[in-house]
Amino acid sequence: MRVLALVLPLFPTIVSGYGSFNFAIQVKDSATGNSISGALCALVDEGNSIVATSTSSGGGGCNLVAPSCSIGECPVHFKAVISKSGYYKTDRSGLQREVDSSTQIQLTDLLSNTVDTSVLRVVLSWGDYHSDLDSHLIVPPQSSWGNPCFVYYGRQSCPSAELDVDDTDYYGPETTTITNPHAGIYSYFVHIYGGNGKCWDSGISANVEVWSGNKGGKLWSSPQPEENPEPKCPGEVEHTCKQYWHVFNFDATTGAFDYVNEFVDNIPDKAVTADEAFLPPIENCQCSAYSDGGLGSWKTGTESAASSLAESLFGDSGIGGVAMCQNAVQTKFSEATTVDHSTTASGFAESLATKVSTRFANRVTQATTMKSSAENIYDGTAAASDPLSHPNARCTIPCEYDCTFEPAFFGDVNLNSYSLRFGARADADGSAQREADTSVSVELGNIVTAGSNGMFQVDPSTKWVYVGTETGVNMMAPQSKGNLADCHNYDPRIRPWYAEAFSGAKNVIIVVDGSGAQSTDEFLSMKQGAKAILGTLAAGDTANVVFARGSGATPDVAGSDYGTDITYNECQTDQMLRQTSTNNDLLNRFVDNEGKDSSSEADIYAAIQVGQGLLGVQRNFAAANYPSISSKDVVIVLAGSAYMRTSSEYSTLKSGLDPQASWVLHSINQNRLDVDSASLGVHMDRKEFTAASDAGFSPARYYTLPTFLSGIEARGIFASSFYTDSSGLGLVTSVVAPVYKDDNVMGVIGVDVTVLDLVSDLVFDREFETSYAFIVDAAGNVVWHPALPSPEDITGPQVKIKDLEISDGFENDVMPGLLSGTTGTAQVTKSSAVARGDATYAGFALKSRTVTFAWRPIAGTPFRIGVVLTAEDSNGLQLSSPPIQSCNGAALDCEVYHDLKLGQVCGYLDKKSAVFYSASAFTSPEGWLEHAETEANAKVISEAHTCDGASGLPDMGKGLGSFLKAGPVNDNLVLRLGRGGEANTIDTCWAGAQESNSNVLMTYFGSATGLFRLMPASLIPKKYDATRRTWYMAAVANRWENGDAAGYGVVMTTPYLDAFGQGEVVTIAKAVTRGGEEATNPVAGVVGVDVKLSSLAGIVEQMGICGKSNTVCMLLDETAHVIFHPDFVSAEADEKVFLATIHREAADALISQSKLTQNACIDYNDGRQKSSYSLSSESVSGGSLSCGNWALSKVGNAEVYLLALSSNGCIVASDKKNLACKPCTKNNCNNWASRGMGESLLCQPCQCSMEYDGCDLRWEGGNDGEFLACPAAPPSLFSNLCPTVKAPSPSPTAAPPTSAPSTKLPTMGKGYLNGDDSAGASLNPSMILALFGSFAMIVVVGA
Repeated sequence: MRVLALVLPLFPTIVSGYGSFNFAIQVKDSATGNSISGALCALVDEGNSIVATSTSSGGGGCNLVAPSCSIGECPVHFKAVISKSGYYKTDRSGLQREVDSSTQIQLTDLLSNTVDTSVLRVVLSWGDYHSDLDSHLIVPPQSSWGNPCFVYYGRQSCPSAELDVDDTDYYGPETTTITNPHAGIYSYFVHIYGGNGKCWDSGISANVEVWSGNKGGKLWSSPQPEENPEPKCPGEVEHTCKQYWHVFNFDATTGAFDYVNEFVDNIPDKAVTADEAFLPPIENCQCSAYSDGGLGSWKTGTESAASSLAESLFGDSGIGGVAMCQNAVQTKFSEATTVDHSTTASGFAESLATKVSTRFANRVTQATTMKSSAENIYDGTAAASDPLSHPNARCTIPCEYDCTFEPAFFGDVNLNSYSLRFGARADADGSAQREADTSVSVELGNIVTAGSNGMFQVDPSTKWVYVGTETGVNMMAPQSKGNLADCHNYDPRIRPWYAEAFSGAKNVIIVVDGSGAQSTDEFLSMKQGAKAILGTLAAGDTANVVFARGSGATPDVAGSDYGTDITYNECQTDQMLRQTSTNNDLLNRFVDNEGKDSSSEADIYAAIQVGQGLLGVQRNFAAANYPSISSKDVVIVLAGSAYMRTSSEYSTLKSGLDPQASWVLHSINQNRLDVDSASLGVHMDRKEFTAASDAGFSPARYYTLPTFLSGIEARGIFASSFYTDSSGLGLVTSVVAPVYKDDNVMGVIGVDVTVLDLVSDLVFDREFETSYAFIVDAAGNVVWHPALPSPEDITGPQVKIKDLEISDGFENDVMPGLLSGTTGTAQVTKSSAVARGDATYAGFALKSRTVTFAWRPIAGTPFRIGVVLTAEDSNGLQLSSPPIQSCNGAALDCEVYHDLKLGQVCGYLDKKSAVFYSASAFTSPEGWLEHAETEANAKVISEAHTCDGASGLPDMGKGLGSFLKAGPVNDNLVLRLGRGGEANTIDTCWAGAQESNSNVLMTYFGSATGLFRLMPASLIPKKYDATRRTWYMAAVANRWENGDAAGYGVVMTTPYLDAFGQGEVVTIAKAVTRGGEEATNPVAGVVGVDVKLSSLAGIVEQMGICGKSNTVCMLLDETAHVIFHPDFVSAEADEKVFLATIHREAADALISQSKLTQNACIDYNDGRQKSSYSLSSESVSGGSLSCGNWALSKVGNAEVYLLALSSNGCIVASDKKNLACKPCTKNNCNNWASRGMGESLLCQPCQCSMEYDGCDLRWEGGNDGEFLACPAAPPSLFSNLCPTVKAPSPSPTAAPPTSAPSTKLPTMGKGYLNGDDSAGASLNPSMILALFGSFAMIVVVGA
């Protein structure tokens, strides 16, 4: 295995002024450090043209000479592209004249990619500031009793990993290879060796690349991040100088990378822990002679202990019942006034469709305004702007002086300015058309950023707005940070959004002449043209690439090497590929890897014939699957040799498709074009000689063919295909509109629409508990569905709706009408995966029910909406306004706002719970999420009520959702007021429980409508949504039925370490309902409490047999994870400990009696098949072990089980000690035969990675309907942004305290803001401010 490394010398040779410029490049083998000869080096300029090529000498040197040019017209930045047979081609962008004189590029050898071999290559490189960086890899142990192995310069080999070379003299590379990794987590660090105080920000310039043979090349490239970036908020500055960069963790059991990118002081002395990959060794023990009275007696004793435990933990007088005040909360919602909230599926669909249509129409209006303004300037009916009148429009200005962090853009932008850019191929400066396009671009920039009247001020939810013109001039607003290269490298005319505005959906065949008739430079230029064409394709397009070979030879199609290269698939050879990012990358890689053959001319006819056949297959597929979508076909030929066939043969071939596909010929040989024009050329819709300098641009302009232009005006303003925004906005679509002057297209307007903005009413609406909605396009591709994450968190490839809605009724009765754009309803019986907590561990509860589907097109968009309405949601209830009989707004107590820095604090904090409203509580959720809260917001939100009618709902201001919804405000009123309007009894109850029991740490309530109250007050991340947290979902899922009786039981989480020093804690939670405690009423919310794990020990050990010697009693949740075990009290408990880890024989016994069963679902975002276990025992069960007996009994109606083992839980039988247990490796996962996966994966729940099928656009293994879609993971969280800090003070009407007011710090579970309250110390508000800094992020509770 070999790796090439390119090193640009410190001082490149400058021939003369702005004349020619020589980049001298050294090519090395990273694995040996030896120079490599014969590597092909190419230099590409900003216009995507190859301007120089060279072959490395025997000493490994390449000289690439940038040609001379005039001042002001010189390409500033270049890209070096290096390739050699047996290595992956790679490139490095941004090389700059006279600046980037010391740059290193990695070129990795073709790693093994067989089914039985997995190879990862990690390559470290750096600059010339420090001579020696060292890579450190922690290799996990191969067994539970083993130790990790450390690969570094002092030990260069460990099982499955080795350091190939230790570089100590600048640049690197330093390479580590991992071969056939075993189960566990591999952690990679970089160290500044002998740094002597040198810091990462002082010029280290390290870079790490990860390559995979089984993935076809580079997985990831990470430039070293800044250790001390510019702070987003005032007062955040903290300068560090740490010596280690923790780059990534690689979980070999799942194949997942966690790119950590953090700086640390030291490398840990042990491997990062994951789920148990192996069962621990069994310690020898003596089987006790203790008599348990026989199995029957043991089962009876266990059942009795479970019954007593239910009352002590969850009963009205139990620790959970008292601390939660569950009866008081339920009583309040039972007594509150409700009104009927019935709905129909069709009404539900119509309401949501109208909201989505309105949101989309806002962007269409913006695009229409810009289009009209541009066309008025072009035709002279409006005055043009002078580009020089807006000096801040140039993207070359130092934006850091004007840009501020804007959460709506996830970065630093200037909302009052825009970037005016000129692509490297833009018309010459001073030309009439360029001047006209520049004036139009400036005027549009002025419209967008016109102060209080600009688009960003009128509608703060507006995202990127831009215009591209036919001369290459372009404008983008708002202005963002960038560099000079951005001004020249970006050309809108070779971007997908621009091409799609001309062409609509298209199917593109690229034919490349692969004969030896052309020179190496000409062949590289043709490949550059093919890659430029691929760069214009949108996600709705299809494409394939065919390399023509000599006479009689079979053309090469992407995927032709599937027999020897597992990164390809046979299906890629016989169909068009939808241009997902995966497929586009594959076609680019195919173009890179193909070489010339030795023939003197290529059989272009045979290659076109293959392409025409692929287009025919695509037409048949589209007609059968999405007939409402029209598309156009084009064949683009890049050739330099003879065309070999007669005109009549080409005529017959072209007429084989009806209607005919457009044919385009780009010949790099003028003589051949002239000589052979009578054969192939006469059938071309466009033919032209294309010089090497134009090959990276001209072929990509195929969309200007008359066949495309003929339909552009009829399309008008439309939505582009969805794509992932590079700035971090998640999935977006562009509303694009062609701009005309007379009948000529002058350019294209674009306005981005995030999917979150488009579907926020679906994502955040919590109106129904079990019903939901989704949006698809006409091809059945999912825009959003509740089985997927929030749109800005979606990272996976495209998903089909038929994979998420699995039932014959949906496929036969719903999907045809849904995709065709009609309106209708249908009743369908379907199975659903209902979340019962964290899907990674808790999996799902399988429920089968009859639901009503309704669907309709969304007016003004290419999308369709579908809704699923359950019977329990169709006859709903909601609170009236106001919900309290004696509601007196003037008598309402002052409220504490969750963000104490904003100053809305009154009374004594330890007597008050704080109020927080999630985004779903606002009429425009995404607007609220992107808004930095202020003191004024805190005041009006916390004081909101409906006692005086709707006037009590605060107006949040332009673009911020306008109002809080009445539902969450009414839920808050129910908790704030007693039945007769008296003071808050819930706060009194919660405070009393916390004061009387030091084991009670935090109490909270999350409503279905978006309200969250918690005591003590704590900062909550802006995107926190209680309804998506584990404790809430588990409580709602725990609905029990016993004959005619039904209700919601209590749930308890597994232990986690409290961030404030209180030790291990657990969460107890229970759902409450509206209008009465009957389970037929809708869920109002969930009340929860955090208690110390240690408090459970005293309770459990008092329960009958659990208090006897030689007995082990443990509590399990419904997934067989351990909530309590006696060992947890004496030592720190690990989170998510599966039963088999503690007692494999008991787990095996439960599986044997079908009390512990395994199921699985598909995570369509991460591409994981997730297995989990379900524990079920309605009546007491039990059996014998190799030592003593076991018994299992459910604890009341809670999803908690008591497992009692006699004889100290000793395992003595050798076959039970050595019980087979396999980790979740890919091979083991692939051995799953069915949903009943058997005992081979007994160790723990598994997350098994799947391969994505780019042909069928599905995850392999998830396309046969056997597995349901996993419930979506909770949304990512972010904290409030830079609010004004104001110290809270007691309410002026409050009675003066006898001592300083105090506040107990909250206990909120793992991942929260670190603090120290280990002694239960009291802190006053000013001390709280010191702990809750400007960017403190807290993830609430088990919350």
